[in-house]
Amino acid sequence: ELARVTGLIDKIVEAAEAIDEEYMEQKRTNKNLGHLSHVDMEHWTVGEVASTLKNKIREMRRGHDKQFQDRLESFYEAQRKKDLPPPKKFKP
Repeated sequence: ELARVTGLIDKIVEAAEAIDEEYMEQKRTNKNLGHLSHVDMEHWTVGEVASTLKNKIREMRRGHDKQFQDRLESFYEAQRKKDLPPPKKFKP
């Protein structure tokens, strides 16, 4: 099932690339689409849907990577050791 889902994700990214290309072509030819608002660019990622999807997919795959998880755990362990107070000196 993982291979099938991965294939579907790739198809979605390809479709998003086609939509982005079509939108950018229309934007170049139509003067009314020349200005994009902040909402369009930041929240709707107009013209950059494919790159946004690729970044999200990369982050999700990285989070599931065993090696990444091991490195993350060693980082957390080092941070826990750093946050511990230094041992008290024993005075008899």
